[in-house]
Amino acid sequence: MAHDMAIDAAELFGTIFEALIYGYSCALALDAIRTLKQRDRTHTSYVFLLAAFLLPVLATLHLAVDLYRIQHAFIALPTRVARMEFLSDVPNWSYIVKDGLYCTETFIADSILSYRCYVVWGRRLWAGLVPFVLCIGTIGCLSVANNQSGGIFQSEVDGFITSFWSFTLATNVVATSLITIPLARSERRMLHYAARDDLAPVITVVVESGGIYCCTCIITFIFFASRLNLQVLVLNTISSVIVVVFSLVLSRIGHRAGGHPSLKGSPSSRQFPSTPRERAHVTTLPRTAPVEIHMTRFIEHGSGKGDRGLDLGNKEDGLSV
Repeated sequence: MAHDMAIDAAELFGTIFEALIYGYSCALALDAIRTLKQRDRTHTSYVFLLAAFLLPVLATLHLAVDLYRIQHAFIALPTRVARMEFLSDVPNWSYIVKDGLYCTETFIADSILSYRCYVVWGRRLWAGLVPFVLCIGTIGCLSVANNQSGGIFQSEVDGFITSFWSFTLATNVVATSLITIPLARSERRMLHYAARDDLAPVITVVVESGGIYCCTCIITFIFFASRLNLQVLVLNTISSVIVVVFSLVLSRIGHRAGGHPSLKGSPSSRQFPSTPRERAHVTTLPRTAPVEIHMTRFIEHGSGKGDRGLDLGNKEDGLSV
């Protein structure tokens, strides 16, 4: 193919770009972990904290394997022919370990997406089960493809890799939609009661993160369907892209919400003011802390004859915002 990149060049540049994205992902992951540690200790926060720790570790191991492959191919092997054969050999242990790490990282990230859907939809089982079933299909296709012999463009693995990209795209699109739909509904309800719009930035971050991963997968699949070695270049970076996408959601929402980065609780369970007086105070008071307002009511007692004596008794009505 005249316009394709050689497999050794694709692996080399792919590892370089992976290292660059890996550095950025580590900074985001550290910020996400710091933000999660500032939260209240709940089951949800522990789940996200565990994932925020495991994903960078897996990305580090993935980069280490890629660096080993580059070192072995360009330094240890004497000829370019041997280098090309090594980098194209799917059954090689380094390739299997590399894809195994990517498979594990994909499973953790998609499982967290499924858990987010479950939480956002008020802990309804079906909301988390749908993307999780797609996640299992994704992992199954990749596992079967890794067990086949031959190169990455051989007919034995072609169908499984195509199914893998179809499943992973479907998982990401379905999960992102399931998260944004209830948030968008809550946003419309909130606009009736408050001038501030708190959920729009959350929706933007979720859609942006899903879009980044979707675009990366689509580009990789297009290169694979076109039988281009450029897919190796993009594929090497996906491991670090997963960490970027996951940590970006936690960091940006966490800083926006003042240390509450997860989509905690169901949007339908949010409490909205029910009286005009409460709505008026919601638009003017900050939401960072509960505010209690005591209003004094003056009561007049009259004798009915002559001059009236005024008993200005204090009766306080409590109103919580």
